[in-house]
Amino acid sequence: MSGFLDGIRCGDCECNVDWGEKRNTIASIAAGVLFFTGWWIIIDAAIMYPKEEQFHHAYHTCGVIATIAFLIFTICGFESGLLYIKN
Repeated sequence: MSGFLDGIRCGDCECNVDWGEKRNTIASIAAGVLFFTGWWIIIDAAIMYPKEEQFHHAYHTCGVIATIAFLIFTICGFESGLLYIKN
């Protein structure tokens, strides 16, 4: 999965773009957009249905856990001793 951008061709043009170098940037931007969109939708649903009977507020739990996981991976990183496994 890590090399799926390596084989992308840019149509019939002869521009040789090295997607491998930009893979982390593209993945980070895509993850940030998805993360933001998820929170936007859950906040919008909570505003549209403020009563507990209409929208159970326990649905925020998934977003809170995802945010904590996001912060842990951002702070610790994959290359720290706790999260990085060498082959």
